[in-house]
Amino acid sequence: MQNPNLKRHHFYYFFLFLTTFQLVNIAIWSYYPILLYKQLRSIDAIVQDNIFLYSGIIIGFLFFSFILDRFGYAKISRVSFILLSLTSFVIFLFIGNIAEYYRIFALLIGIGHGSYWTIFHSFTLSKFDKKGRSKLMNEVYGWMLIISVVAPILSGYALTATGRYDLLFLSASAIYLFAAILPRDLGSESRTKFRGSEITAILKEKVFNRYFFTMFYHTSTGSVMDAMFKVIPFIMLGTELKVGALFSVVAVMTGVFSILSRNWNEKRKRLVALDSFILHGGTNLALAISWTTPFLILRQITQSIAQGFAIPVFDSIDYSIREDLTKGKEESAIEMNLVSEGIYFISRLTGLIILLIIFEFSPYTQMATAQIVIGALSFHRLLSYLFGVSLSK
Repeated sequence: MQNPNLKRHHFYYFFLFLTTFQLVNIAIWSYYPILLYKQLRSIDAIVQDNIFLYSGIIIGFLFFSFILDRFGYAKISRVSFILLSLTSFVIFLFIGNIAEYYRIFALLIGIGHGSYWTIFHSFTLSKFDKKGRSKLMNEVYGWMLIISVVAPILSGYALTATGRYDLLFLSASAIYLFAAILPRDLGSESRTKFRGSEITAILKEKVFNRYFFTMFYHTSTGSVMDAMFKVIPFIMLGTELKVGALFSVVAVMTGVFSILSRNWNEKRKRLVALDSFILHGGTNLALAISWTTPFLILRQITQSIAQGFAIPVFDSIDYSIREDLTKGKEESAIEMNLVSEGIYFISRLTGLIILLIIFEFSPYTQMATAQIVIGALSFHRLLSYLFGVSLSK
């Protein structure tokens, strides 16, 4: 169920905004770290890229959060796509100089993504109740998974056949530009002023410290694993086509699991989510020990199970806790989002800097070091989930 003030056409415009963004993310941006690795042959360069990316995200998120109510969802979403279109075009122009400019590119990409997350978090928290939000998450993930079936293997085939990464980013620029000029109506907000007192009230909530710890652990460990697994499949499989094929197969499985759980009650969803995270953690550990292609494939399969069954449940729990933190406060969606993004930024930065230090001082090769880190964090999603469940009602 959605907020009665949310008109149906607002929902569809919002849904179009989300799916357009995710289409380019899955089809194009997922290959950007591979391009970076091919030019620099360094995992720690990917980690540095992520640090600048997340720095850009927090800059974009903070800036657009403060002007969101003045300009409205529709105008900010248009600006978001224009920024990303320009950034993609700049990368297209300087594709041969990625090694020299990748930190700047990452910062620009992050700012564009930050504007997206401003709209996503604010609209989702303020316009949906718990049941409607859960339905939205299922539908968004469902469409993302459909896109994930086709887009990765097509992009992977094109890159393996031609090696033309420049055309990939030119396509991204065109898609973003087309999305920017489409008509849209996402409604408007009545507020015109950011309230610092709302942040103070949120920070004083009894549950906040536990929420901070849960999200800090979840995001810091997740950013570490994400940075490494952006390129590990390519390192082990060797071509973009094989990576795309693996991602597409995993997406099919994730879609099946997501559909199976769509009509389950909350209790059953949470129990299956728990089992999924246990299974995924076990295959993370198995991959860290064996480091062979079959175990990589097995790990990706269990990730699809976790994504289909468990990730939507965890996201729903996250927003449920946010709603509890803002309960009884006057329209605190923007302030809650600023608090959450602040936690995300601090935790991502912490996790990635620690990973850089580990790579710098490890006596082993980068791949051997990556194995050790993956083994140590094998069950990180399970622990995050257990912490999150303990906080939600």
